[in-house]
Amino acid sequence: MSSDELCDQRGPKTLDDLPPLPEPKRVEQRRQERTGGVIVLGTCAVLIAVTVTASENFPGASKWTCRSFILVQALLATQFWLVLLLGNPGVVNRSPEACFPVPHHVLSGNVAENVRDGRRSFCVRCFVWRDLDQGDKDVAAPGSWSSWSMSCWSSRLYKFAKLPKTAHHCQICQRCVMYFDHHCSVLGRCVGSGNLASFCGLISMGMLGSFTAAISIGIAVLISWDDVRRQPWILVSVSIFFLFCCCQRPMLYCLRKLQCCCGSLCLRQAHDATPVAFGAM
Repeated sequence: MSSDELCDQRGPKTLDDLPPLPEPKRVEQRRQERTGGVIVLGTCAVLIAVTVTASENFPGASKWTCRSFILVQALLATQFWLVLLLGNPGVVNRSPEACFPVPHHVLSGNVAENVRDGRRSFCVRCFVWRDLDQGDKDVAAPGSWSSWSMSCWSSRLYKFAKLPKTAHHCQICQRCVMYFDHHCSVLGRCVGSGNLASFCGLISMGMLGSFTAAISIGIAVLISWDDVRRQPWILVSVSIFFLFCCCQRPMLYCLRKLQCCCGSLCLRQAHDATPVAFGAM
């Protein structure tokens, strides 16, 4: 299907003529944001407390070295979380270039699926063309929070990992996101071309922080081994914590698989859903 065939002379000519964008599911978003904030900040607080307590009797400069590591990791994790929370994941914004021409059979209201034209697809909910060859060039305005964050690093990460270039309309955020990876139900944000690096950084800081805390506990146990042997509950607590740190990667893998399954279910539901009514146009 050519662009000439997609054009309808009776269709909208300006952005004001388009129907309003669908409303995000605010209640679900806010619930996920609160959950993510409690998990991120709570994990940082617990790991800092564990590391500081365990390193109390460390000799020489190792005490402050260990504490500096965990504090830097907590600060970086908080920064990554804020970038994810406040930044642009790669939303395709409406513009004359992104919205026109509107496919004529979309205007008739008989289309329940996105329209494809080569490497482009037209979202019948957002009324935007998603150009997969464009990448994240125009998804973040210059000087915006997302461009200040790691959108360029996200693009490089996608190329390095050779991830597929996809665009998807999120059923929670109700926006189209370039290079959509998934909607994180813990943080309440989509992960896409604008914030993949921040998401990976947040996960990495969580794993590094757990490793730092585990090493601190291990050294503390070795230093106070005689006292620890007389208090078995300490060994049990340390063993549980080490087990948790070792199981983080399998837990993240299982969580990722669960998110993929949920994402597939959402895609099937979206396929059967009725698009935005166009009768007012």
